Amino acid sequence: HDPTAPRNHDRHRRYVEIFKSNEGEVEKAKADVAAKGQGDAAYAGVVRIRGLPWSASAKDVSDWFEGCTVAENGVHLTMARNGRPSGEAYVVFATVEDAELAAKKDKEKMGGRWLDIFPATKVCCHPSARKLEPALGRR
Repeated sequence: HDPTAPRNHDRHRRYVEIFKSNEGEVEKAKADVAAKGQGDAAYAGVVRIRGLPWSASAKDVSDWFEGCTVAENGVHLTMARNGRPSGEAYVVFATVEDAELAAKKDKEKMGGRWLDIFPATKVCCHPSARKLEPALGRR
């Protein structure tokens, strides 16, 4: 088997080709990812909230996490297919520790509704990533 030859792998029903690359190609790929704002996709200072009141705004969610520092523009309210609020959101915090503290509010109420809080990563904040959530470990 030639270790420099392209290899094909079937992972999770996706076709993946693996090629040998040089350092310059790796650095260019990293720059492309950073330019698209995806360089910190694995950042774990994020929680997913389920059960929000339909009327909840980004400010309402941020204020509810009093004592935790929410990142600037860190509340991502999701919409259902009909364009209405889904009752879910992703919240990016300034630190992983803030997210861990926020997760301790699991099962507390907002506007009379119990909220479920799950750990997440920043990649989940992107709408196209939400289509992949079952593969990303969404509960």
